[in-house]
Amino acid sequence: MRSTKEATEDAFEAMLERALFYLGRYSATRARLSRYLQKRFEELPKHEREEALERVLDRVEALGIINDREYAERRIQSLRAKGKSRRAIERDLFEKGVARSLVEELLRRSTADDERLSALIFIRARRLGPFRRRERAFEKELGALGRAGFSYGIAREVLELSLEDAERAIEEAQ
Repeated sequence: MRSTKEATEDAFEAMLERALFYLGRYSATRARLSRYLQKRFEELPKHEREEALERVLDRVEALGIINDREYAERRIQSLRAKGKSRRAIERDLFEKGVARSLVEELLRRSTADDERLSALIFIRARRLGPFRRRERAFEKELGALGRAGFSYGIAREVLELSLEDAERAIEEAQ
């Protein structure tokens, strides 16, 4: 019969191997990796699983393989480039397990210009405002921007731009 120490060590090694495999394929936060490993190793006794899990998370963090700050910064940049609003970015990062304080700190750096650029990218992709192909009700377009998390002021501003001004604003910001 194996000792508790040997069992915990075996669990740690198996969990570390699975974590490295997962992180080789996906970028993850500490919380997301923790959820994944807990699910994969739910058959282990709770005390073994929790002890091994903490050691694995500490190890991959010490090695620099996971870093919630870097993950959040990259994710914010990626979501901004896709035309996501501040609210949509906050929601996404909270779902990924990034700490609220870190999200607030990183998004504090965002400016109204960042939000305006995201709204412009959004309306270009959705063919709204100056990018529309056919006439649509202005209120419907405002609603689409509102549901995407943009403020009324930003939504109204970008929808009222001319096509040339909207394209120029996107080009200058990139």
